[in-house]
Amino acid sequence: MLSETVMRIPAPASAYAAHQTVWKIVGGDPRRRDFLFKVRPSKLPGQALLKIRSKSVAGIPVLLPRAGGQYRFSLLINPVRRSRDGQRPIVRGSEVQQWLAERLEKNGMKLIDCRLEFLPSMEFGKKGHPCRVHAVEAFGTLSVENEELAAIAMAAGIGRSRSMGFGLMEIEEVA
Repeated sequence: MLSETVMRIPAPASAYAAHQTVWKIVGGDPRRRDFLFKVRPSKLPGQALLKIRSKSVAGIPVLLPRAGGQYRFSLLINPVRRSRDGQRPIVRGSEVQQWLAERLEKNGMKLIDCRLEFLPSMEFGKKGHPCRVHAVEAFGTLSVENEELAAIAMAAGIGRSRSMGFGLMEIEEVA
């Protein structure tokens, strides 16, 4: 069963530090990452809220989307286009929205409307290997066309950099 747990942690210095914190909490086989996570600032100074979604960590059951249903969603993404020269961040709103619509469609969902919030790029990487990740928070409404694919996306995440806190989609049924 897919479930979530939320806890307060010391605010991590980088996305990589958050990743390391989650690994210490979740444990498990380092060759197999079976969790998603999202870090949010807390109202308490120096603290953050950590949400972990996993099949192996006990917590509150996750709402799984049903075919034909409409849902409000939020999703932290790292939209990039890959080519043989590497990858480049997508920074124009219309291109990010198209990228998101393609990813949702691939995962059995259809984008109805969307609002994007471009965040400061996030630092991640191990010591001596600094790297920055382009971050966009997407909010909107979607419909579910294939609930099996959508359920897989809820467990596996959407887009790149899932191991750094991206890709965990939160949904709420539209009344």
